[in-house]
Amino acid sequence: MNQWNRLRKLWHSGLRLIATTTAILIGAAFVVVAIVGLVIQDWLLAVGAFVTGGPLLAASIGLVCSAINEPGMTLCTSEAEIKAFMREFISQGSAVHIASYRLSWVRGDEAIQSFLTTAVRGGKEVTLFAGSADDVTHSLASQGIRVVIYSPQVIDPPRFTFLNLGRRGAEKIAVAREGLPNHWIDVYNDKHHPQIIALAREYIRQVEGTT
Repeated sequence: MNQWNRLRKLWHSGLRLIATTTAILIGAAFVVVAIVGLVIQDWLLAVGAFVTGGPLLAASIGLVCSAINEPGMTLCTSEAEIKAFMREFISQGSAVHIASYRLSWVRGDEAIQSFLTTAVRGGKEVTLFAGSADDVTHSLASQGIRVVIYSPQVIDPPRFTFLNLGRRGAEKIAVAREGLPNHWIDVYNDKHHPQIIALAREYIRQVEGTT
């Protein structure tokens, strides 16, 4: 993993929260000093503290507000990390739609296949979208997993996992971008990203209706 991606992973995994919280506290302290300067009529102190702390506090609050609307971001640098993420993400939903096309993370991995079939036996609804039927998809289908084969017109479908389709307030989607070793997964929810959720929901319906 290069240093830039290492820094991005640290930033999204908690460093941003620490940095913005620290900046807000520092900015608030400067504002308090500015107020004290006004009270004691030390205009130089008041203006200096406000000029320093005001922009810092405003920028920090703006960063917090923008972060709220950003998707959750996870960097996976190996197949093992991708599979660990998928297990954790899938476990959060009662209905799961996985658009993978090649199902590369499922093929050849009996542990993942067992995880999916166990999830179905535990009451989850699992739907896999694949580019073609083969022994793997037939085996999964025989275990209760719903398999949908893409229409031949679909050449380069998106890769995502959708949780809780139709359950407003609980819908989430994990979207894969870039390939290994810098495989980023963005997680959107219907509270902050309703447009993304709506597009994914419609995509699922279109694929299911045209196969």
